[in-house]
Amino acid sequence: MISRFFNTTTGDETFVREKVIPLIDSHDEHISHIAMHTVIRLIQTQLINNIQCLEKIISLYPHCQSRYFFKVIKKFISIEDEDDDERLLDYIFKVAEKSKSFCMKVLNETDNVLIKSYCIDIIAEIGQSSSINIADCYQQVLDISTKLVNEEQFVSYPFISYYFVSMLKNFQEETKDVIFPLLKKLANSLENDEKIQNVKKSFELASNIAEIIDKNDECINLLPQITSFVNKKLISSNKEENNRACGVILSCPKKFSDSSASEFSTKIIDFASTNKSINEMKLITLTLHKLIKHHHIPESVFLHFTEKLLEGQLPVLHGEILPNQIPLQPNLFNYLIDFVTKYPSNQRIIQKMNDWLDNENG
Repeated sequence: MISRFFNTTTGDETFVREKVIPLIDSHDEHISHIAMHTVIRLIQTQLINNIQCLEKIISLYPHCQSRYFFKVIKKFISIEDEDDDERLLDYIFKVAEKSKSFCMKVLNETDNVLIKSYCIDIIAEIGQSSSINIADCYQQVLDISTKLVNEEQFVSYPFISYYFVSMLKNFQEETKDVIFPLLKKLANSLENDEKIQNVKKSFELASNIAEIIDKNDECINLLPQITSFVNKKLISSNKEENNRACGVILSCPKKFSDSSASEFSTKIIDFASTNKSINEMKLITLTLHKLIKHHHIPESVFLHFTEKLLEGQLPVLHGEILPNQIPLQPNLFNYLIDFVTKYPSNQRIIQKMNDWLDNENG
C-alpha cells in the first residue's frame, strides 16, 4: 500500500525513513518481515534509493542483527543501471562504499559466524557489480572466509560459495589457488546438508559450486557431489526441493555425464507427470530442454510423458490438448520441438503435431 501511493513531494520518504525502516528491528517477527518486504519493494521501484535511507538502516545495527536487516542492505546494492545514468552510477558507487565500510567494520569486530556470513555475502554482491569497489578489501575477506571454511562453520558455506563465485569472476588469477582447494570442503558438506541448517541455503551452495564447475574445468572433480545432491533432491517428497534441484542442474547442464542426465530426466519426468502448476512446468521444461540438447538420453525416458502431453492427459493441461490451452503454454510446444528434433524417427509424434496444424488451418 505504501509503495503504491508513495509520493516524494508529500514527505512520504521521511515517513518511510523514520517510521517504516525501524520496524525491521521489531521484536514481532511478522512485523519485521512485512517491514523488510515493504522497504525492499520501495528500493526495487527506486523510490527510496538514497544514502540517507541506507544510513538509517545501518544505524539499526548492532541492536538489529536479523537476516532481514542484511537482506535490505544487499537489495540496495542490487539496483542495476541499464541506461548508464551518471547520477545513478554515482549513487551505486556511494552505496557500495557505504555498505562495504559497514561490513568490513562488522567483520573485524564480531565473532558471530552468521553475521560474518551476511557481511561476506554483501561484499560478494558489491563485487558482482564492480570489482573496483572491493579491490582494497577482497583479500582480507578471502582470509576470513578461508578461516571459516577450515573451522567447518557449515552455516557460512552458502554465503562463502557466493563470495567465491564473485572472486573467480573478478580476481581469478589472484584467488584461485586459495579457492579451488577449499571448494572440496564446501562440496563435501552437501552429503549431509542438514549441517547447513537451512534447506534453501543448501541449494544456493550447490548452485554456486555448480556455476564454478561450469566455468572452470579444474573443478570437474566436484561434480560427483553435485550429482549425488541433485539425485537425492529430485526424489524428495517436497515439491519445492524437486524444483530447486532443477535450478542446480541449470547452473551447469553441459558438465554432467549422459548417464547422470538420463537419471535426472527420468526423475524429473516422474514429478512432471503429476505437476499442476504452469509456472513450475516452465522450470521443468527448461531443465529438460538443456538436458535433451546437451546429452544423449534414450528416447524411452521421455516417450510416455510426451504421449500424455499430446493427448492433453497431463494434470497441468486439465484434459485439453495444447492448441486449446488458454493461455497457451509455449514452453510445452518448445518441449515438443526439442523432442522431435532429438528423436526425428518418431513419426507418430510428428504426425500428431501436423494434425494440429491442419485443424488450425482448416
